Amino acid sequence: MRTFLNIVWFITGGFLLALAYFLFGIIACIFIVTIPAGVASFRMANFALWPFGRSVVQPIKGSGSMSTFSNIVWFLVAGLPGLFAYKAINTADSMIGHKTERHRDFGYASARFDDLINLPASRLSALLIVAAAAMVDRAAATRAGQTVMRDASSHRSPNAGCPEAAMAGALDLSLAGPRVYDGVTVDDAFMGDGRRDANANDIRAALDLYRRADFLLIAL
Repeated sequence: MRTFLNIVWFITGGFLLALAYFLFGIIACIFIVTIPAGVASFRMANFALWPFGRSVVQPIKGSGSMSTFSNIVWFLVAGLPGLFAYKAINTADSMIGHKTERHRDFGYASARFDDLINLPASRLSALLIVAAAAMVDRAAATRAGQTVMRDASSHRSPNAGCPEAAMAGALDLSLAGPRVYDGVTVDDAFMGDGRRDANANDIRAALDLYRRADFLLIAL
């Protein structure tokens, strides 16, 4: 069924959407400061080309906050040295920032430091998602802002909760919550109080919001 739906999606517009993201990625990569947005657009092109059977909505807002926005924020604050320092800290968190016995002490420090340097970008990403929602539906933007204020602080991550709550509110979905990673159940609060199951329309809306938020960031 997933293969059939992906084929129908591809024929009825998925290819054109993926092509648009790919072309935007090429344009964004021309300028150093927007390279992260270009890389994210290439990833979105991949998702847009073959979306069914893949988790899309939460990765969009998660990686958008921690990757694209953070890279640009630290480049603007401290130039290339700031960008390189951020990537070094972010990489350390990816490699050893896990709650394992081997990396418990050093990994904890790198994970908390990564949380600290991502604080500005996570809040900025939530604001941009709310602003992007306001370009389409004022009610959705209001709901997104209220969801951030109500639910973001309940998330197990001090940063991911902001963009997740904003996206959940804008799309009238309920994201995050208890889930399983590598066979381990993670107990987390829900972001938003809407529907639990995202459909194809929600995926298209999430991609549209992400694209609008990227354009707003570039405009800033």
